[in-house]
Amino acid sequence: NGMSCEQVVTYYESNATLLEAYNGNCERSCKTTTTTTTTTTTQLLIGGYTCDSWATTSCEELLTYGLTDAELETLYTECRGGKKCTTTTTTTTHWVGSDGNGCAFFNGMSCEQVVTYYESNATLLEAYNGNCERSCKTTTTTTTTTTTQLLIGGYTCDSWATTSCEELLTYGLTDAELETLYTECRGGKKCTTTTTTTTHWVGSDGNGCAFFNGMSCEQ
Repeated sequence: NGMSCEQVVTYYESNATLLEAYNGNCERSCKTTTTTTTTTTTQLLIGGYTCDSWATTSCEELLTYGLTDAELETLYTECRGGKKCTTTTTTTTHWVGSDGNGCAFFNGMSCEQVVTYYESNATLLEAYNGNCERSCKTTTTTTTTTTTQLLIGGYTCDSWATTSCEELLTYGLTDAELETLYTECRGGKKCTTTTTTTTHWVGSDGNGCAFFNGMSCEQ
């Protein structure tokens, strides 16, 4: 009874059951009061994200979120220690040709239309291709056809087509070559050969012209 409640609680601090019994059976009750304090911290949200998120976001990415100037100002002040992101404005000067038309004029056209528009001025087309975002190069395809003529006896069909039969048969072509020549170069028309047989006189002595061919007239 001579103790304060604080002393009673301290005395019984290791035995809550005995303290409870004291409180229930003695005139004076020394109840302990437990106070729980809950502190709730509400983080600032800017554009739906907390300062912790914005603190690690790069300037390049940050500027893509479409925040208002006021939101950006708050973000810089509250989340980034006043450090602002600077924007760099790049101005691109587009080419304009001597006809007064530049890149933008052709943006709605297909490359075929651009090339057609410039078909009479290759220099302007080249300038367009070198200065605008889109290049409309023209591709020229050259096709070379090589024809190999048939050779017979070292000559082409064109040569054999105008050669007379008399001359043709003097070239000593084989039967196979002649057959190919007639078929391929002369429309199947063949050259015919004529054999002339001359019968020479023979006298009663059994000697004919041939016997005397090697003699002089005196002989």
